[in-house]
Amino acid sequence: MYSKLISFLGIALISLAIADGASPVTISLSARELPISDPFGGKPDPYIVVFYAFGSTGKFEQIGKTAVLSDTQNPNWSDEIKVDNFVPGTSQRLRFEVWDEDVDSDDLLGTVEFFLAELSNAESGRLEKELGIQENGRLIVQNIARQNLTSNKF
Repeated sequence: MYSKLISFLGIALISLAIADGASPVTISLSARELPISDPFGGKPDPYIVVFYAFGSTGKFEQIGKTAVLSDTQNPNWSDEIKVDNFVPGTSQRLRFEVWDEDVDSDDLLGTVEFFLAELSNAESGRLEKELGIQENGRLIVQNIARQNLTSNKF
């Protein structure tokens, strides 16, 4: 039956092959030295919005958002963000926007963008990136499955 599918589906078979090679990637997030953006000097109440795009010109779509953590410059979110369809060798991108929740309007603390393969290929399964907009701040992205593999070595 599979050989009949090959002869009848033609171009659709390419999509089927990509879906078969896909695997989920689950990430955890933390940040360090987030800048203080409040005019009265209070620590940020950060959260992250996560976006995904396929291809170098693909449009980003929101795939997740963390909880707001109160009054911290060094948050460790317990939220896990799942990217369902990682396919090695393709140009899938992630973008992370780090925000400070405020009563009137939220402040953007920084943005990080990279290819999903960069995280998948990282030996430790961990990437640490500068936020880039404010003077300080780093985002730490951990591939949970990769972390578990590297921590269970004999």
